[in-house]
Amino acid sequence: AAVQLRYQPPGWSLRGELRWRHYAYDLQPAGPAGEEVRSKTDFSVSLRGQRELGRAWSVFAQFDHEAAEDNLPLADYAVNTVWLGLEREL
Repeated sequence: AAVQLRYQPPGWSLRGELRWRHYAYDLQPAGPAGEEVRSKTDFSVSLRGQRELGRAWSVFAQFDHEAAEDNLPLADYAVNTVWLGLEREL
């Protein structure tokens, strides 16, 4: 499931996104005994702002966060990523 919101005032582009995913691995065991099958749930958030500098140039900043819970030992994680950049559209 995902939800994305966009807002575009003059010269700007703003976007936010929430995403939830669940995976069931029917054939992959979660532990050595093989009694429980593997499952994973992850959640992510993304925020991006972009400013037009002219006809072809823009600058942007983006923040991404992703976290996952897994019943497989040592497979849980959380990560943050920040992007800054200059884009040119051809």
